[in-house]
Amino acid sequence: MTDVEVGLKDGFDTVEGPRNIPFPDAADPKSFVAEAGRGQYVEYLKASLSGPKPAQSILNGLATKLAWDYPWLLPDFLQASTAGDVYTDLFLDWEREQSGPWAACINLMDAHIPYEPAGEFDRWGGPDAREIQDELRDLKWVFLGGQQPWWKRRALEGLYDGAIAQMDAQLRRLVETLEERGVLDDTLVVITSDHGEGFGEPSEIRDVRVAEHGVAIDDVVTHVPLLVSYPGQTEGETVTDPATLTRFPDAARAAAEGEAEPGAFVPDGPSVSRRSGSTTR
Repeated sequence: MTDVEVGLKDGFDTVEGPRNIPFPDAADPKSFVAEAGRGQYVEYLKASLSGPKPAQSILNGLATKLAWDYPWLLPDFLQASTAGDVYTDLFLDWEREQSGPWAACINLMDAHIPYEPAGEFDRWGGPDAREIQDELRDLKWVFLGGQQPWWKRRALEGLYDGAIAQMDAQLRRLVETLEERGVLDDTLVVITSDHGEGFGEPSEIRDVRVAEHGVAIDDVVTHVPLLVSYPGQTEGETVTDPATLTRFPDAARAAAEGEAEPGAFVPDGPSVSRRSGSTTR
């Protein structure tokens, strides 16, 4: 989960943040950027020097900068984001120690930019796509502004697919381990995503092509997986109505009371999707 102060970590007794920086206990540059914006190098330096671990925080900033601009200079464990197997290991170790009811949220970031699937999952991207990605400082505005051709954005979709396959492998390992431990039948499992990704598709809402996920609202961004396994469920059912995670509290409560039904995540009224500064759909 993110350790940025946006409320996602509130209510959890155990929170594991980024593990892709040399010193996880020092300042995390990505969290700083999320709060202060990009390019605030002097401000990050000031924040590092005023913190409890200034030297380690500065080294974290240097490693993150290199991971973004010169990834080939760093070892594999210093990727731009933490690979999903790290969080799967942390969760499974934590779950083994639990003796009563528990709830957990695992946020896998493998498919976030830059796309860095391990070799065994990089089946559709390859070195040419990685070279294109390494040369691009931005994966959104350079295409919308016409500085780069759209075929380069499309060329990265193979890397994105490999990153999704990498996450799928971890989800399978997680679910199979819960089944082996005999707790899956008593667990409400929800697998979803906060957004999809755009690779140049024409938007149905604005006169713009969809690059990444923060520019336009479109089906490629909003039509994400929602897979739900209720405690004791033995048969599957496909729900075709639009669903929303704002129904999560009611769905979880119904599952705990043994009253869960397939349409628990379907709202009574319209389902709304929005992006800051864009049209609501």
